[in-house]
Order: sequence, then structure tokens, then C-alpha cells
Amino acid sequence: MKKLLSIYLAAAVFISLLTFTAKAGFTDIPDEETQIYASILEQLGVVNGVGAGRFEPYGKLTRSQFCKMAVCILDEASAAAQYANSSVFTDVRASHWASGYIHYCVKKNMIFGTGDGSFAPDRELTYAEAVTILMRMLGYKDSDFSAPWPNGYISGAASAGLSKGLDLRGGDKITRAQAARLFVNLLITKMTTGDIFASAVFGGLSEAVLITGVSKNTVEAFDGTKITALKTANGLDNAFIGRSCRFITDKNNSILTAIPVEEAYIEKKITVSSAKYTYVLDTDGVKNYIGDKTVMYMYGTLTEYTDVWLDIKPGAPMTIYFDMQGAARLVLMESTSGSDAEAVVLTAVPSTLGRLAVLFGLDPEGNYTLYKNGSRSAAGDLAVNDVVTYNKNSRAFYASDFRISAFYEMAWPNFETPVKMTVFGKEFDLTQSAQIQLASFEKNTKLTVSFTEDMRIASVMSASVLTAKPVALAREVSGDSAKLIFLNGYTLTAPYTNNPQNAQKLEKTLVTVDSNASGKVTLSALTLKAPLTALDTAARKLGTAQLAASCAIYDSIGGNCVTPVSLDDIAFSSVPAADILHAEYDSAGRVTMILLDDVTGNCYTYGRLDYGRINAPTLDGSEIYYPAIGVKTSAAEPMFFQIGAADESIKGKWGGAATGGQKVYSLNILTSANCGRNDFSNGYVIADGKVIPLADNLLVYIKDTDNWEATLTQARTYSDNLTVYFDRAPDDGGCVRVVIAN
Repeated sequence: MKKLLSIYLAAAVFISLLTFTAKAGFTDIPDEETQIYASILEQLGVVNGVGAGRFEPYGKLTRSQFCKMAVCILDEASAAAQYANSSVFTDVRASHWASGYIHYCVKKNMIFGTGDGSFAPDRELTYAEAVTILMRMLGYKDSDFSAPWPNGYISGAASAGLSKGLDLRGGDKITRAQAARLFVNLLITKMTTGDIFASAVFGGLSEAVLITGVSKNTVEAFDGTKITALKTANGLDNAFIGRSCRFITDKNNSILTAIPVEEAYIEKKITVSSAKYTYVLDTDGVKNYIGDKTVMYMYGTLTEYTDVWLDIKPGAPMTIYFDMQGAARLVLMESTSGSDAEAVVLTAVPSTLGRLAVLFGLDPEGNYTLYKNGSRSAAGDLAVNDVVTYNKNSRAFYASDFRISAFYEMAWPNFETPVKMTVFGKEFDLTQSAQIQLASFEKNTKLTVSFTEDMRIASVMSASVLTAKPVALAREVSGDSAKLIFLNGYTLTAPYTNNPQNAQKLEKTLVTVDSNASGKVTLSALTLKAPLTALDTAARKLGTAQLAASCAIYDSIGGNCVTPVSLDDIAFSSVPAADILHAEYDSAGRVTMILLDDVTGNCYTYGRLDYGRINAPTLDGSEIYYPAIGVKTSAAEPMFFQIGAADESIKGKWGGAATGGQKVYSLNILTSANCGRNDFSNGYVIADGKVIPLADNLLVYIKDTDNWEATLTQARTYSDNLTVYFDRAPDDGGCVRVVIAN
């Protein structure tokens, strides 16, 4: 993609991807292409519609109306006024509304009368007449064509590109929509002088960029390496978003409008199922590959995909722009609601999206989409107390049912006029309605707060009226706090009220989160309830229930050692009901969480096993020693975990231990196979006649140098004698966890 002209780059400011209010355009144009052409001419002052926001795209044009458009696109409307008192034609008196425009065109040899002293200003214009006027504006004369009129002008217009996109004969009457296309073609057509018309008339024409967003007076453009925000005179229509365009500028280098060019990118809007280092899996099961240097704007921040892929949540909307070679060049992830967007908390379920639109003051006949918890949804999927926001750029509603009960700790700037609220030590913005609600509560009151999709507090209610105990994965449970990862991806580290010894037993388990004290969470083990139905990974269904786009999937060892996984980590097309311990559902009946029982093997930490003992104090002050297992994965000494029964025979073996709290819940002794450096290919290895996939988090160890940080390439370079260790048979979903260069 070519760069913007230097004048734009010098004035450019990095964008912050806000939600914008863009020009609405004419209300009676059914197709986006005509809407763009009409918008361009409106911004250049060539047309202003027929009143009441209407353009009448299929209405016919008269000779006088076309003359006015021709004069205006030449930016000569003021000059035409001096011809208003002319009276060359019997049917165009000085009092005629178009007298100045008609006589200007005649004076400039763009059009002539009918030959009998009249002009016929109200006669419908033919295609031949329209092409002739525009070609003469480009500098062509009758002598430039060998064919008689109008054939010479019509063929010349086709060669110059003036009539691109139109298939009309000379005598055809043209519509207002067809005239708009002709005039837009004119803007980027070369004149006989060699200049492009727009540059000669208005001042300048930029090279092509991709428009990623518009606002009232700003346009955001991607030039192939970065997005910049550029000033416009009157903004652009939303229909320009996602298109490659050239900017027309005035003599002061202000952008007047944009002209679409041949698409240099393919825009693809997806909903994220899971993110990997090299690709994003969408909810249609398609892997969208993204290079490590792909430009990415994530919630207003310029970055690269590989720097943030771990932070991309399932269910997030994403726009990817691919070049003509299929390479991802730009990834956009914007907040689903702008900071100026007020949230609506549902007190009743709207029957249609049109009724939902009315709640936001929007046109009920508009074309909208709805996402709830990241899944494409219908109005009937909503529930009372869901929080809904609206994004103007994507024309989409985003609903969230995430809420939590907590004590009212602190407000900013004060309790009388709160703008922000502190929940478990973290400060959140309040919507305007939530500010009003919160002002009626006193400090240390137990409340239930509901959040927008982008984690603003939209509703505050007494916990006695509405309670909430969301599910979370407990991680890093220490003596005074726990890290909690909720199903929507939000992560919270907070102190807890539980007994520390009991709380630490909950590490790497699923818990429900409540509060019994200000600023502290209270954790309870999630009561597991098996769904008694199989998981179809290809169809994304648990029994007959569809998986939500943001469905959180965990593997575990009998409900302990819980580890986040994705459908892509499951080697089977179907997981039997016996291997599914628990499921959660939303109000639409979609599955929002699945807990598996040792399906992927990802619950284990793999490395070289070590044997030892750990001591535990007793009530009388003495100590009891327990057998313990450690897993060496680096040059550092391993951490040991208590195990019920083991002996020193496991010491030095390669295997995995599934741990939680201070306990080992399961051991997995790996099986070895031999191979050479050339037996690896495309994520697989052929070892001892077995084709075995390689795990994503592969541990590679070079034995001679005691190198625990080696890469697979380094190990293969070092030796042609390698040993791979896999956790289970390939047919049972096993994969290589450890590679050793001997």
C-alpha cells in the first residue's frame, strides 16, 4: 500500500480508535455504492438532495440541473452568478433559477442550445449529452474524435475511464444515481493537460490508503505501516470504513472528501474463539493466520499481534485486513462501547432488535447486530438485568451479564458525587445512571454491581435485591490473597476472608466468588454437576446446546489442577460424557463453561521428576514428613509437592505432575522414542515408527551442556541423536512433551 502524501503524515496524529458519530447520508439510497457517490458530491457542494434528507437516486435529471452540477464540481458556482442576467435563449430568462449555470456552461463551450433559439432547460438529459459536457470539461473538443457525435465522445469517455461502471446508450435518460457515478469518475480522470481533474480543480489528490474509521472532522487511515488521524472539512460517511480511498484536498491541504479505488485489502470481521501465537481461531472454526509483525490496534493502542495475543479474550470482535496475497496486514480490536456510550440495564426483554434500538434513541428500522457475552445473539437471548451498550461504528449492541456482589469500599471524588467506584481494591468507571444509583447508598453497604462488556459499572443494586456469585478459576492463592480469572476473562487479585489453609486447597480449582467483608472476597468450591452429554468439538455443541463464542474450557484432574484449554487443544472430534465434569449455561441456553477430566494432558507440568520429602507442623509443635515430588523444568531447583504414595524409583524419570495447592493429584510417567534431526516436520515427529504431534509448550533439553532453555532448532543442530517423550499414545490424543538432545 502506498504511503500518504507527506503533507498528511506531517500533520498526522496517532488515533485512539474512539467511537465516532459520522455523517448519516441520504435516507432514501438503498445501496452503499450510490450512498458513497452521493456523499462525495454532497461534501464537494455539487448536490444537496431534494429536501428532507432525500436524494431520489432513481429520479431523472434535467439539462438545467446537470448544468448546475457541472458548474459546482468545477468550484465555479460564484463565478456563474455573473451570468445570471444573460438572456441568450428564449426559454431561459434572467429570472430562471438556473440562468447563471446554463449561461456559464454555454460560455465555456460545454453545452449548446437546441438550434432554434431555445435551450430546453426542463428536458431530461440524455447519456450522450452528459458525457459530452464532462468530456469537454476535461479539455476534449469535437476535433479530437473521428467518429460523428455522440459516438466519438462516448467511446472517448470509455477509454478515459469516465464511464466506468455504467452501461448506457447515447439516447438513454440518466438517473441521479448514474449522474453521481459519472461525476465521481470525473474526479479521478485525466484531463487533456495530463492533470487529474480533482487535483487541477480542488488542489490535490492523495495516494491510496485504507480508511478504518471516521468522525465528524477526522478520518483514520492505514498507510501500510500505521494508522493516522487526519483532519477533514466535513467528515465522511460511515460507508467509507473498510475501503481503500484517495483523498481530495483543497489548496490549504484540508481533506474535502475521499474517492474509493480498487480494493487493496480484503476486510474480514470475526468473533474470536481462541488466540494462538500465529493465528486466531474464529467461531466458524477457521484459522486466521497473523504474522509476528502484523500491525495491530488494540483498544486504541498501537502494538504488534505477538505482543498481545495472550490478552485476546474469546468472544471479542476483531477486524482483520488481508492484502491481495492473503497476508494479514492490519488487525483492529476496538472497545465494544465508547467512553461516551451510556449503557442500558434491561428491566424487560425486548422482543426485537428494533425495540432494543429505541432504548438508545436509534432508528428501529436500522440494520443492527447483537452480541451477548461475545456470541452473535437474537433479542430473545437477552435477560432482565443484562447490560447493553451500542457501538456506532459496527452498528452492534453488546450485552453482558457479568455481575458481582461486593461491599461499597470507596468512591471518587467523593461519596456524594461518585464518578468511580472501588470494588475489591480496584477502581471502575461508573456510567451516569450508575453514578445516580450509587449516590443513594452508604459506605460498607453490600451491593451487586453489573458491568458493561468493557468493564464499566452500569448498575448498582442492593445485594438483598439481586445477588451474584460468579464462577472463577482460583490461581496463585497465597496466605492473604488469591488471583481469580472469571469466565469473561476479567482477572482480579484480592484478599480473601477464608481460612488460609482452606483457601490454599482451592488453588487451581473453580470457585464461586462472594463477599463477607469490605474489600475481601469469599471463595467457595464450585459444586460440580456433570451435564451427562458428549461434547462435539467440530459442531461446537455440548449435547444439543451450542457453545458460546466466549465459552471457557478447562481441563482438570477430577476437578483439581484446573487449566484453561481451547477446543483446538482437544485431539478428538468428540469427548464422551464420562470425561465432562461440569458445564455452565447462559440465559439463552448456550454453554459458557465446560470442565473436562484429563482430556488434553495439559494439566501436568512436564520435566525430570525428583523425589524428596516436605514437612508439615502439627498442633503439638512436632513435624511430620511426607513424600514429595518435584518437576525440574529449568536450571533452578524444583518446587516439591506432597504426594500420597511414591518411592525413589521415580527420581530421574521424565514425566508430568498435576499439582494444586501443596499436593500432587496425579503423576504421568512419559514414554520415550528415538529419532533423528530430520524426523521433525510441521509440528510432528516420526519416532520409532510413530507419528506424534508436538505440544505447544515443548520442553527441550540438551543433555551434554545441561541446557534447559534450548529451542528445538538448537537441539536438532546440536545432535542427530534425539529422544522424545510423549504422554500417551498418539491415537489417544498424546503428544510429545519433552525433547532431549543426547
